[in-house]
Formats: sequence, structure tokens, C-alpha cells
Amino acid sequence: MSAATTEPVAVPSAACADPNITKLGQFSVILLGINSILGAGIFLTPGAVVKIAGPLAPVAYVVAALFAGVLAMVFATAARYVKTNGASYAYTTAAFGQKLGIYAGVTHAVAASIAWGILSSFFVSTLLVVIFPHTGWAEGTAVISVKTLGFLICIAVLLLINTFGNRLIAWANAISTIGKVSALTLFIVGGLWIIVTEHLNNYRSSSAQDVYQPESYAPFGAVDLGQNAVTTLVLATIAALYAFTGFESIANAAEEMKDPERTLPRAIPVAIATVAVAYTLAVVVGMTLGAGEIAHSQQIVKLPAAIGDDVFRTIITIGALVSMFGINLAGSAVSEEPLRRAHRRVRPDSDTGHRISARPAFRMMSISRAWQ
Repeated sequence: MSAATTEPVAVPSAACADPNITKLGQFSVILLGINSILGAGIFLTPGAVVKIAGPLAPVAYVVAALFAGVLAMVFATAARYVKTNGASYAYTTAAFGQKLGIYAGVTHAVAASIAWGILSSFFVSTLLVVIFPHTGWAEGTAVISVKTLGFLICIAVLLLINTFGNRLIAWANAISTIGKVSALTLFIVGGLWIIVTEHLNNYRSSSAQDVYQPESYAPFGAVDLGQNAVTTLVLATIAALYAFTGFESIANAAEEMKDPERTLPRAIPVAIATVAVAYTLAVVVGMTLGAGEIAHSQQIVKLPAAIGDDVFRTIITIGALVSMFGINLAGSAVSEEPLRRAHRRVRPDSDTGHRISARPAFRMMSISRAWQ
């Protein structure tokens, strides 16, 4: 076994250079984990999950949380040996060397860019539905359209925010966090109030033929396992796992944590369990209000479809929009910690700067040239 597999990656960072910086304790890491995972996924995925799993939809979110917890613990375990920021890049470099580490950093950035593009498209479509509900602009597929213009404006706004640096980004992230937490809390509390006061119970409708539409499962397209409770739960879990994306970024700031080898393995399960409880409550409340409405909704944001009151539904949708904007803001940085570390390895004298934009495209070009 080579020394690289056991020795931490020694990459200088601002956190290590300044001993006066206050590092994150366990409670702060738990909050960081909750904020990293909790997002727009719970507002987007219930339609597909309810349609595939029917009454087992809440179970799919619990199973997805278990899978996310296992994967997150892998990152936390790696933090015992690699105590620098960068997560996937730092871990791959420690285990397999610099070249594969650079590859991991670049591919992580590319994958994050693709995911950001999809989510930003969702954001623009939902925004058009909220502001211009009767125009049909959100369904436009032409290259030259209002939707394309909205997408370009969204990119310009994100670029402007990134250009002004970390202070404006911190404000935007704070607003996003308040928006998504408020929307989810309001949906759960308000939904429970409606259920109790109006004696609603539409959970059984999730078993109706027009709602519950199980799909057959064929792993790798080889063996068709048919349609049963197990296969539908597997497919629903895959769809629900999207709601837990973000767990892999918890370990990105390992250097800013106190004793990450101890803090991360304790904080990650608590964070994921907290989010899992909130998600399960939200799905159960939504299905009790109207499982059929969620499954049949043509909107991108599915969860609020269960709410009959237009004002209440719009408030939840706006909260989901704020959450999606915050995720777009984070995604516009192209998950830059792995990419920045890869660039720092290739060009140690490069100026990484303090702003989150940091010209990722130019970095990727320089990294690819060094790889060759």
C-alpha cells in the first residue's frame, strides 16, 4: 500500500494559514448538513414517487435517506484520513494519485454544471408559471422564446451576484435558506391544520388506478423483474434520492471543522435523519391532502398541487422558487472547491482569489492542458 493512501493531502488553505479563524463545531456542521440537503427536491419529486410507489411513497423517502446516509458516511470516513477541503478531489488524490484526482475534480465540475443547467431551467419555467400563469410561456420549446430570454436573464443575475463576491452571496444564501425552510414548515404545519380542521383523508386515493401506476424494473435492461411492491419501491427510491442530493458536499469544508474525523461521522447521520423526518412528514401531509393532485400535476413544483387554496399554494410555490434560486446560486460556482484544488495542483502559483466565480472555464482548460 502506497503512502498516498494513508497520509493526508497537504494542500495549504486559508483556514489552515490563519489560526484565528473560528472552526465549525458539531452543531454547526449539523446545520450545514441540513442546509446542504434540504432544498427544492422535496417540492419536485413527489409527483413521480407517488405515481410509481403509490401508498409506499413515504417509505421510498425513508429508504432513500438510508442510502444517502451510507454514501455520506463514506465521505465522512474518508475525512479521517484526508483533512483538507475538496472532498471527491482530495480523496481521489490521496487514494490514487494526482492525475486521477484532477480527473475527479474536473468531472465533478462538469457534472455539477449539467445539473445546474437542468435546475435553472426548472427555476425559469416555474417563475414564468407564477408570474404569467395564462401565457403558456413556460412550455415553450423554441430556441428564441420568452423562456430562453428568462434563462439568459437568470444567468446574468447569477453572474452579477458572483461578481460582487462573498458578501452578496452570503445574503442570497441566507434568503434562500429562510425561503426553503419557511416553505416546507408552512406546508407541513398548514397542511396538518387543514387536515385536522376539515377532516380530510385522501391518502387512500394513492392506491387508485389513475394515481398508482407501477413500472416494471429491469436492472441494466437484462432481466425484467416485473411489477411488484419491491420493484416499484426500488424505482421510487431512485427518484426520491434526488431530494437528498447535497449530502456529498458536507465534507467539502473539512478544514473549517473542529476534528472532522470525529465531527463528520456524528453530524451527518443527525442531519440526514432530520431532513428525512421533514421530507416524510411533507409527503404524508401532501398525500393526505390529495395524492391524486400531486401525481397528476403538470407543474414542475408538484407538492403544492395538493393544496386547494390558491393563495396558500402560491406561497408554497414561491418558497420553492426561492429555494431553487439558492441552489442555482450555489451551482453557478460549478462546485468549485474540487476544481480549485485541481487547478492549484497543476499551477501552484495561480491566484485563486476570494470570489466564488473564479473563472472555472479557464481553469478547466489549463487543467486539461496539464493532463495532456
